[in-house]
Amino acid sequence: MYREIKNGEYTEYDGNEYRIGCFTSSTVNLISNDPASIYKGFIDITHPNNPNKVFRKIVPLKNIGKVYKVHTIAIYHGLPVGIESYHDDKILLATSDPIFLKEYGFEEVDRMVYMKEVNRDEVELVDKREPAPNFFNIRK
Repeated sequence: MYREIKNGEYTEYDGNEYRIGCFTSSTVNLISNDPASIYKGFIDITHPNNPNKVFRKIVPLKNIGKVYKVHTIAIYHGLPVGIESYHDDKILLATSDPIFLKEYGFEEVDRMVYMKEVNRDEVELVDKREPAPNFFNIRK
């Protein structure tokens, strides 16, 4: 099953959560990387050089739900850790907690920065959300 790693502003529309793209005073671009979005009226706007699919749907601003800042973290061996990058089935984990260096084979890549590439199925992905009630007012 497709599972997006999130980092940005998101909203609910038609029972699903989508990333917010550009917007005007009356419309907002909803962005998805899920190929199934094409069946919900999204169009494929993937750039030819981008290996990841990108889909967009323009909807009236009044039709979306609350806005949230969302970022995905990984749970690795029961501990929360940041996600530096990801590609296909690999995730590059990053942390400043030295327990990961000592206990879980992370490499120190900079002073107090530890990283390790793992398979996606070795971690649990958890979305952290915080409300962004004034998002559209701040960004205008």
